[in-house]
Amino acid sequence: MIRFFSIVIFLFPLIAGAQDADVTKYFDDGGMGNPRNAIKVDILQAVGGDVVFSYERFLHDAFSLEVGAGFLRGKYLPPFLTAIDNEEFLSEREGGYKFVITPMFHPYEDPRDGLIYGLQFFVRQNKGISLSSSNEEAGTYDRTDTYIGYYQGYRFEIGDYLSMELAFSGGFIFFDGGLTNTVGTEILDGSQFNILTSLKLAFHK
Repeated sequence: MIRFFSIVIFLFPLIAGAQDADVTKYFDDGGMGNPRNAIKVDILQAVGGDVVFSYERFLHDAFSLEVGAGFLRGKYLPPFLTAIDNEEFLSEREGGYKFVITPMFHPYEDPRDGLIYGLQFFVRQNKGISLSSSNEEAGTYDRTDTYIGYYQGYRFEIGDYLSMELAFSGGFIFFDGGLTNTVGTEILDGSQFNILTSLKLAFHK
């Protein structure tokens, strides 16, 4: 009997410690400890002309899926490294819309801080792009941009519910415009390597 009580006394701290570890998951911390959802806005892309709001859902501690949609502003910065002759540094268009999908891997398994790797896909429908901002008679055209590329960034925690995500993406952008110049040569259809930068503010819950 004494041996039995000795064993119980010895095991009690271990059992109590295990129970304490288990019951912590039943307490509600408002989602601060392990938030599974995030609402984002890409500040840098909005400055460039693409105003996109996105929703990120963590499917696992290390994996998430982000989907976004938004509208295109009238004045915008053309895609970097595209070398399209008719586009100037600050171009004009009537508007348009954009859809984005980005599956991501989080090696640190922290939704608000750490490295991010993934793939980015988007479709951007440009409406009424001006051929020349200095010549109103030059006309306009519509163009669809389809992009697929590698996505990498780092997320910084700046509060209990907020984070800042700085990232870049490199891949190919495919143009579909069907525009021809004065000698009948197509100058928009095709693909080209593209580099994108991103600065997102995220609210986690």
